[in-house]
Amino acid sequence: MNSPQSLKRPLKMTKNSLLEGITIVDFSARLPGPLASQVLSSLGASIIKLENTDIGGDPFNNDAYTNDAPYFKDWYQQLNAGKEIVSLGFEEDKEKIKSLIESSDLILINESKYLLNYIKDLSPKPTLIISAGKGQFRFLHDLNAMGVTKVFKEHLKNSSTPPFLPFAGMIYGQQLATTALALILKSQKTNEQLTQTIYLKDTTEDIFNLLHSDQYLPNGKFLHNGAFPCYNTYELKDGAYVCLGAVEDKFWIPFTQCFDLQLSVEDKFDLSGKVHNILKKLFAKYNSSEIKEKIVDKELCLTISSK
Repeated sequence: MNSPQSLKRPLKMTKNSLLEGITIVDFSARLPGPLASQVLSSLGASIIKLENTDIGGDPFNNDAYTNDAPYFKDWYQQLNAGKEIVSLGFEEDKEKIKSLIESSDLILINESKYLLNYIKDLSPKPTLIISAGKGQFRFLHDLNAMGVTKVFKEHLKNSSTPPFLPFAGMIYGQQLATTALALILKSQKTNEQLTQTIYLKDTTEDIFNLLHSDQYLPNGKFLHNGAFPCYNTYELKDGAYVCLGAVEDKFWIPFTQCFDLQLSVEDKFDLSGKVHNILKKLFAKYNSSEIKEKIVDKELCLTISSK
């Protein structure tokens, strides 16, 4: 059995101690489960992540899976930083796992016949089960889950490729963390060892479809994906980008004044492309340091995304 290890946190994450004293045993792998337990860790919970050496551990940290997607190893480090990683053979070390579960407040586990049968005879604890969906939706990746939502058709009007990040999995991870807190609370109040299954498909549909509308522009453009010049990205001459969020008059007017632009309040929602091109040419003249110097002490909704 490998000795427990704790990954160093490579990126700063806001932490507090609200869940200090809560211990969660995390059997999950890949993205949603580890993201959920990382959120709970940031709230002060102690996370024990169990990785089964019988099957090579977490695929995000396994060369067999990561040769074609090397960034998975960075995701693994960042999703699991600060947790106690316990790598062992599940069949050989069942008593060790039983002991860890007995000292925990919640089990987080992927839905699999093997894992659910495995923990069935161990000490019962509130259990949160991670599942893709029911029936025909039992097998879903992030893209499949997004693809069944009404709002995803708007993305397809602008791009035939998948989104840059696995947004469904990210939302699902947050929902798992919220549900874990509710499950712990209800189990403590009722003194019952409750089990709850949360589905990727249901979560993605519930949240994505909250933002569905029949009022988007016919070309699939709207405020948040660059329809208007006031809420857009513009490349600087050093390859960095300005992220402009001057939607409100209180931001648009000072922005136009700062850059000596003869533009009206109405121009911020121009759809002709004229104002967008004015701003595109404007920012192409500046580098990052010049923009930073120009906006210092100004109350502008403008940030720089560096290379």
